[in-house]
Amino acid sequence: MYRQSTALRTRLIVERCQRGRTAGPDEPLPPGTRRGVLAGLATDFPQDSAGQLDEWRNTFEEHRTHDGRDLALVPTVFDELQEPLCRALVYRGWWLAGAGLAAFHPHRLPEMASLKAPPL
Repeated sequence: MYRQSTALRTRLIVERCQRGRTAGPDEPLPPGTRRGVLAGLATDFPQDSAGQLDEWRNTFEEHRTHDGRDLALVPTVFDELQEPLCRALVYRGWWLAGAGLAAFHPHRLPEMASLKAPPL
């Protein structure tokens, strides 16, 4: 039931974002639409890309693993996690957010020189 409800919510947000593409980058959004990027810890962005995504990659190194294990495989738990793992998860989320903006909404990405990555 959890997976079914998660899949339904994901599908709805993707549909809203797709409908939001009809508006230009500076135009108001029609009701019921969104602008955004949906990414998970396992998201891969194209390697051969143009524009700001390449600049993002060159400025901020992608870290996808911790202790040799893909961060997407870290289970969701209520237990206390070790600080290095938490830092790796925070960095991964931060990196994915920036990569998503660089790839799909580059006009919304601040100047990269003004950004500072969270510590690993």
